This record gives sequence, C-alpha cells and structure tokens, in this order.
Amino acid sequence: MTDLPNVQPESRAETLMASPDKIAIENEDGSTLTYAELLNACRRAAAAFLAYGIKPGETIAIWAPNSAAWIMATVGVQMVGGIMVPLNTRLTVPELQFIVGD
Repeated sequence: MTDLPNVQPESRAETLMASPDKIAIENEDGSTLTYAELLNACRRAAAAFLAYGIKPGETIAIWAPNSAAWIMATVGVQMVGGIMVPLNTRLTVPELQFIVGD
C-alpha cells in the first residue's frame, strides 16, 4: 500500500488498534465493522484518493447520507491531508453548484 502522510487520523491508528476486535460501527441492517476493519477500510479509501491524485491541502467535497462509507471516505480524505467539505444532501442543484463551482 502507498505510504500515507503522518496526519492526525493515521497517527491515531495505534489508539484504534488497542481494541481491534471491538465494534466500531453498527449499521441499520445489523452488520458491524470492528475498529480493525474500519481502519483498513479508511486506509483503502486514502489509497484511492492518492491514486486519484489528491494531494495534502486539497479540498474534497462529499455529498452522501450518513453511513459507514461516509465515515471511511471522510477519514480517508483526512489521512491524505485533504480538507473534507461535507455537503448537505438536502441542498438543491443550484446550491451545490454554488458551493463546488461549475
């Protein structure tokens, strides 16, 4: 896997891994993710952002409902040093266009 910059979420990996088998997320359907699984998923998201060419300091907008995938994407952005901008899913298209630009 690509080396990630040492930014805050990645430096907390040791804390997360202190209890790797504990449940980190329980989804509405009853499925769960442990801290170890969550950390691995966040690292995969970070690697995908790096592969896409995201660099530290770049702004990434995420338009998605609250979910485990949202958490993984958000932490993945932070792991590569990006700045995550959450977009409200209730915004209209003109409002979204104003925020992200054309």
